[in-house]
Amino acid sequence: MASQRWFEGENFTRDDIQDMAESDGYRTAAAWLEMRKQTHRAMDYFVHEAAFKKLWQLLREHDKKGFSTMPSYSSGRRAVPWALLEAIQHWQLAPKLTAGERKRLSTKIAVACEVLETLLAQVAPSHKYDDQYERFRFTDVDQAREAFRVFGAETAGAEAEADPFFGVVWRASQNLRACGVVPLWAVANIKRMALTKPRSANTLPTKLRAKTAQRTFFIGAVHHAIERAAVATPAECGIDRPLMAEIVGLLANTDCSADDVRKALEGNRLEDSSYQ
Repeated sequence: MASQRWFEGENFTRDDIQDMAESDGYRTAAAWLEMRKQTHRAMDYFVHEAAFKKLWQLLREHDKKGFSTMPSYSSGRRAVPWALLEAIQHWQLAPKLTAGERKRLSTKIAVACEVLETLLAQVAPSHKYDDQYERFRFTDVDQAREAFRVFGAETAGAEAEADPFFGVVWRASQNLRACGVVPLWAVANIKRMALTKPRSANTLPTKLRAKTAQRTFFIGAVHHAIERAAVATPAECGIDRPLMAEIVGLLANTDCSADDVRKALEGNRLEDSSYQ
C-alpha cells in the first residue's frame, strides 16, 4: 500500500509509465498497470482473506509430513505465494496468442532468421575478421556492467568512466565474443527457438478469446504452484475444489465454482481421482 501511494504521488507522465513498463518487459503500460493492481490486490488477500488463511494452514500441516524442502507457504521463490504472484505477472506479460497464431508467427520468425543468417554469413563469414558484425554493441555502460555482473566478473575500473567505449562496453562485448556469443549465433539460436514447440508450466488456455480464459489459466496456475511447492497435489494437501474455486475467484477477480475447477483440471489432465 505504501508503494502504491508513493507511485501515485510521483505523478508520472504517460511516457514515464510506458518506459517503466517496457523496462519490465511489458509491451503496453496498460498491461503493466493492471499487473501492479492485480499483484497488490493478491498480496492483500494473502494476509486478510479467510480462503488464503485456510490455504496457508493446510500447507503448513502438510509441510510437517516432510515432503517439501522449505515451507510451501513462505515467501521463498519456490513457495506458493511467490508462484501465484509470478502467475499474475505471466498472465499480464504473455502475448495472448492462440496456438495457431503463435505457430504462424514463429514460422515467419524462422524464415526471417534464415534470410538474416544468409546475409550475415556473406558479410561476416568469420567473426575473427569482420569487426562490423563480429560482436554485440551495448547501448550504454549500465547494460555492459550488467553483463559483467551476470557472468560474475569484475567491472572495469576508473578508465571505463573516462572512456566507456574502450572500457566496460568494449570489454563486455569482447567477452561475449570469446564465449562464442556473436550476432550470427544469436540469429541462429532465435531460429531454433522459433521452430521448437514452447514448453511452460503456466501455459495459456487454448480458448484465449473466451471470457473464462483468465479463470482457466489461474486454476492451472494455482494447481501447479501448490504441486511444485508442497511436492503433492492440492487434494493430498487437503485442499478441496470449493477452496480452490474461492482462491481462483479472488486472484482472477471473477466468479469461480467447484465445478469450474473440476472441468479445467480435467481438461488439462491435472485432476486426480482423490480430488473431492
